[in-house]
Amino acid sequence: MSEPRDVEHVVGNPTASEMVETREAKKARIAQVLDRGMTNARLTVPLPNSLYGEWVLNDPIEIDRFRAMGFEKDTKYAINRGLHGSGGEAIVGDVVFMIAPIEVKEIMDELRADQYKRKHGDPKSETRLKQLEATPHGENELESGGVKIIDESEASVVNSEAIAQALKPQQ
Repeated sequence: MSEPRDVEHVVGNPTASEMVETREAKKARIAQVLDRGMTNARLTVPLPNSLYGEWVLNDPIEIDRFRAMGFEKDTKYAINRGLHGSGGEAIVGDVVFMIAPIEVKEIMDELRADQYKRKHGDPKSETRLKQLEATPHGENELESGGVKIIDESEASVVNSEAIAQALKPQQ
């Protein structure tokens, strides 16, 4: 037979502080559903600082590409976040969760930054800043989205006689 224990309160009768926490927890959950939806919350996976995770297209070619970079399918951190699959992996829709050491993410970021600098130039370089400052107003790449603005239109005043003349059939 079990030993009796002290009961601070009955399970069905929460204290005032527990009622506040319960209401706050409910409010947080409902706010999350209204703001982002449950799928977005499910896709957020808390990981230790030593790991980086990414949802990857659940396609053998894409999975092999990520494995070649040092990723592996997660079997520990996102298991309870999956909506689909046959256990052992976290699958949501057409993506699967894969993890890698944080060093892999740092290398990926360095390579992407180098590619950006080669293609667009170093955004912090003084020559690039001088080019942008020297560009006349209205032709600034930052304002026009990188497309030079060309305005070749003309404006002329037209009176009713000119309109009537334009509408007359030509002989």
